[in-house]
Amino acid sequence: MSGYIGTQPVPQATQHRGEFTATASQTSFATTGYTPTFMDVYLNGIKLAAAEYTATNGSDIVLTTGAALDDILEYVAYTSFDVANQTFTGTTTFEVMDVTGPITSTSTFDGRDVSVDGAKLDGIEAGADITDSANVDPLVDTHLNTGAAGAGEILSWTGSDYDWVADSGATVLTALTDTPVGYGTAGQILATNATLDGTEWVNSDKISVGTTITTDTSITNADLVGNVFYDVSAAAIITIPPGLTGTEPVTFQQTGVGDVTFAAGVGVTIQAFGGNLSIADQFGSVSLVPKGGDVYGLIGALA
Repeated sequence: MSGYIGTQPVPQATQHRGEFTATASQTSFATTGYTPTFMDVYLNGIKLAAAEYTATNGSDIVLTTGAALDDILEYVAYTSFDVANQTFTGTTTFEVMDVTGPITSTSTFDGRDVSVDGAKLDGIEAGADITDSANVDPLVDTHLNTGAAGAGEILSWTGSDYDWVADSGATVLTALTDTPVGYGTAGQILATNATLDGTEWVNSDKISVGTTITTDTSITNADLVGNVFYDVSAAAIITIPPGLTGTEPVTFQQTGVGDVTFAAGVGVTIQAFGGNLSIADQFGSVSLVPKGGDVYGLIGALA
């Protein structure tokens, strides 16, 4: 038997009923068909719990315990239904939704405006990709410079955009995030500037390798760069003034017969073994080691 119960629902749902008179200990009953889980089973008018029968193959009902002779087994099987031309209000939840036709909306999907007439999608033709100049290029960052650079140019920020500019300008690098401008000239090196707040291209003669000192001399910061040899051919007094900022040791060698003696400027301390401040003899050498705070160590052939 099939049909509707009460007023026909909208949308409509249908049900199929079946009835069997059992034989002694009968467990399996063949129906005209059902959708698994969409069915109720009754034995002698009492609805059976799910554990009391099995109905999974769409055709048979199998009792867990066999029926008695002349027991009445009934089932009600329900069919699925289609929802057509319906209006839903409030929050409607779908576990799975299979849509075969178009979806129209006057609102947004997940807060995103697709446009009620599809206008926001109509402007993108099928197969559009990143090379589509009609739709993609206008959306690319306007600061992206795709032009070709000229000889010797570098890409630089102008204050409002990136542009190719001549590789020239400031010679001082003031921070690690700066880009060095230019490559210096022949023989120049990149060194810390005098104020210790940047780097700059300098002439390599600021490192005086093989400087000959023939008279009394007061050394400068430029003299305290790396391990440098000073050839002294005549007697001389080398004064260490206060306020020098060099941090590398410097080597002095006496190449002449005249004595070479070190003297401390005002506020300067020279620490030497035995208080000896002169190079011992010709071709002897000593190292002056900055220790910070106008304190220096003098190490080597001293007398």
